[in-house]
Amino acid sequence: MNRIVLLIRSALSCTLQTWPGKVGLAVIVLAILAIITIMNPIRDSDSRDAEVRNGWVTNCAGPAFSRFSQGSNSGPGPEHPVFKINDQLVLAVPKKNWPSAGQLDRKPPKCTQISDLPPAPYLYFVIRGNWSAGYKPEDVPIVGGHTQFQPDVITVRIQREIINPLPVEEQEKVKKLLRKWAEEDSTGLRELGGLTCSTPKYAGSPPHCSGSRPNSELNLSYTSYSATPFVFVNADYPSSRYGKIQVYWQGWISDVSHALEIDATIFNSIEDWNLMNKPAAQAAQP
Repeated sequence: MNRIVLLIRSALSCTLQTWPGKVGLAVIVLAILAIITIMNPIRDSDSRDAEVRNGWVTNCAGPAFSRFSQGSNSGPGPEHPVFKINDQLVLAVPKKNWPSAGQLDRKPPKCTQISDLPPAPYLYFVIRGNWSAGYKPEDVPIVGGHTQFQPDVITVRIQREIINPLPVEEQEKVKKLLRKWAEEDSTGLRELGGLTCSTPKYAGSPPHCSGSRPNSELNLSYTSYSATPFVFVNADYPSSRYGKIQVYWQGWISDVSHALEIDATIFNSIEDWNLMNKPAAQAAQP
């Protein structure tokens, strides 16, 4: 907990001293929320109720879970908590990726089949990469003796599809208005690593980018700061994969041109962890 308090104090100090303005404060607040969320599994790792607090189900065993068998129990084992997002997406996520979902009502009963799993309203996890290889340590700001962020550590959140209550015709009207406002706020477009990015008309407005991904359109914005050459990237978009899910991710990277590569790494991890693309798990569905 002391570590989190220090991070929060340092982040706010950095915002006021080097990144003034509402945009900088908003980014830091988002980062603080992400820190608190992903630190929960570490804070509670030795407590009896860690599973309940973090939505972990670690006692699954049987044919449906044999893909991640750690031994004779034919299950993922305690190091791979299992999370059910929907009928097409059931993930056994390594604890080293700091998975965290909604708090369980109680400690889960014996888990022998997919239907025993409680639905997770969302799932946070972290991936790490080497997209900013060769950066200088001094490129990461230090306030109060603490670095303000760790490059290439990406916080991801996935959840079930967000249903738009508006009729299709109204949705199209909203999309047209958004496109119109984006055009009015931009002086043009440029290509960055397979992304099409706007050039904001007004200082302080973050550029918005989009790029094609399998079964989805990657949409993101990024913010630059004078204190560091790194940019803070924030992605938010729906994907039709796995029965339709909403995807969010954010992190500090040296260049936004790595965004498509990061997004591919996220989905490669999801595919690797997903039990439902394995015949045994599919056969176990009721």
